[in-house]
Amino acid sequence: MSFAKAEEIWKAAAGLQAVDGLYVSESFLHTLVEERRAECFSLEADQVSCRIAEELMDERFEFSPSFLQEIHGRLFQDVMEDAGSFRKKNIMKKEDVLHGESVIYVPWDLIEESLQYDFDRFDDHVMSFTAGIWQIHPFAEGNTRTAAVFLIKWLWQKNHCLNLSVFERESLFFRNALVKANAIGDWEDLRWFCHQLDICFSDFE
Repeated sequence: MSFAKAEEIWKAAAGLQAVDGLYVSESFLHTLVEERRAECFSLEADQVSCRIAEELMDERFEFSPSFLQEIHGRLFQDVMEDAGSFRKKNIMKKEDVLHGESVIYVPWDLIEESLQYDFDRFDDHVMSFTAGIWQIHPFAEGNTRTAAVFLIKWLWQKNHCLNLSVFERESLFFRNALVKANAIGDWEDLRWFCHQLDICFSDFE
């Protein structure tokens, strides 16, 4: 169950007290919601961490938009209501590294066409391709985690020896690097991350 759905249920439960002239305090409801929000986020992190590990231990890989979609579905099943489905609305996300501005994401009705175009025209520029897939932002949430898993499986299939500890230490840096590469054409942070991952960036740029 999603947090939004759970929050809706909690608020309805609190509201139902009014039938007998009872009202929960605002502080109680706020505390309840915030505690459950933290629990939901922690539960999501635990579940998705396990699923990422399982996915990376599975050697199956297919270079296709449908496989990217399958990865998202496996990672977020029962965590997100739309797991494995492309988003159905346009989005904006305020980014600290852009001083509150958002990356311009692909309109929702062009997602499938944009993904297919990028997959069809791939020319060995791995990180540029990954940045492009991320900029399409095909899913409402979970795009960076899905793109990272796809990237790792893909490079392993190409027999690269990767230093995965960089994802343990610098995952947020990776996301911010993707933001900067797509929004302002600044590839320096992504280049640094790739070197830490043991990829020679010049081979894939």
